[in-house]
Amino acid sequence: MPAYVAPAVARPPTRGKSKAANWRRSEQVAVIVLELDLSGDPVMRGRVEKHWGAVFRLRRALQRDTGARCRAYLGAPHERGADSKAVRGRLGLNRKAVEERAKVHVERAGWMRHHFTKATALHVADEVWESCDRFLFADSAGRRHGMPRVGSWWDFTGIPGRSRSHTKARPVWETYRLVGSLQGHLDTYGNGLTVAHFLHDRSAWHKIDLCRVRDRRAPGGWRYQAHLTILGAGWAGPTAAAVRALAPTDRIGGVDANVSNIAVASIDAHGDQPGLLTSHVTATDTQRAATVREAKKARDRMRALDRSRRAANTSQYGLSKKQQVRAQRRHTAGLTPKAADVPGGARAANSAGIPKRAYRKDTLSGSYRDVRADHAAAASATGRRKDAFARQSAQAIVAAHGPNLVTEDVNIGTWSRRWRAPAGIDVHHGPVAALHLRCPR
Repeated sequence: MPAYVAPAVARPPTRGKSKAANWRRSEQVAVIVLELDLSGDPVMRGRVEKHWGAVFRLRRALQRDTGARCRAYLGAPHERGADSKAVRGRLGLNRKAVEERAKVHVERAGWMRHHFTKATALHVADEVWESCDRFLFADSAGRRHGMPRVGSWWDFTGIPGRSRSHTKARPVWETYRLVGSLQGHLDTYGNGLTVAHFLHDRSAWHKIDLCRVRDRRAPGGWRYQAHLTILGAGWAGPTAAAVRALAPTDRIGGVDANVSNIAVASIDAHGDQPGLLTSHVTATDTQRAATVREAKKARDRMRALDRSRRAANTSQYGLSKKQQVRAQRRHTAGLTPKAADVPGGARAANSAGIPKRAYRKDTLSGSYRDVRADHAAAASATGRRKDAFARQSAQAIVAAHGPNLVTEDVNIGTWSRRWRAPAGIDVHHGPVAALHLRCPR
């Protein structure tokens, strides 16, 4: 009999080396925040809320799935020591496998296809995979993050969108699109130069993410926003553009930044007798009064939050010294013990000082969430006020001393966050916009 010959197995196709250079995002990015007015359209608001709820359920399912697989990965130390890559492949701990599981969830659920497309599911899967990637692989400093956890509904504030492809000639649908033309938008909401700056160039790379902000005064308790991102410089008004154009370019200056003030000195580098020019930037009395007033209100809200958390989780806190003395006095007098409605002692912890129960597992009341939403809104308003002051100060410094400034060896990122100056990303707030959701129906 002739010997058995096994059939040839076709080699799976693999992607070779890219012929062209991979596309990389530029360092300069600008973002405009467009408010979505859903208060007058309950149908559209209901559609957006259902869209948000469906995406959250898919995200929660993927987080549970990947968390279980990460725990299984930790439970195989000997196999990991022999071939960790094979273990990750067996457990499906890679981007492609997470995306495939997202497709399976959407297909098995059925109803999810009525509220978002598979493209949105893939974006959510990529976002979940990023948390797995930070857990499995260390960063440049050798640090790892914890395994993926199931996020809370109240912390779910952003859905990533898909942008146009730079490598495909055929137009590709985007996840979220602004409805109408630029001229129609300007005719409806006003002649906004900021919006025109972000939307006039159709060839510019752009992406729209759907975000929401907790606002208990808004219908449904949330305000929805469209974050439009472009690759390029942010919008500069006519006054700022004129100041930049007239800024002296022949001066060289030095900047000394302290905790509460900035000192700037510059000289004319090309003159025979360089003239010294100095400036000192500090907060005004009005700004200090506003800061003190905002800080007092913030402390009051934090105390209210602490009281609400203690009242809803009495088993996790002990009695304060005054409450202990009162309880001992009632016990000595033979009176009935009286439970403290708001225990004022320390939180129940182990010998190392770590709380026995995580704060995220506490029971939170509705008033707690309302005060927390007000606190977040007030903090955002404070940040915008400080950001405006930082921009005005920077504009005045450049107008007087020019753009050629030297600082000491400091961390520019920390400095910019301290003075509320965004590093690398310009954020603008625009008018109300309409949004088109790419849903199957």
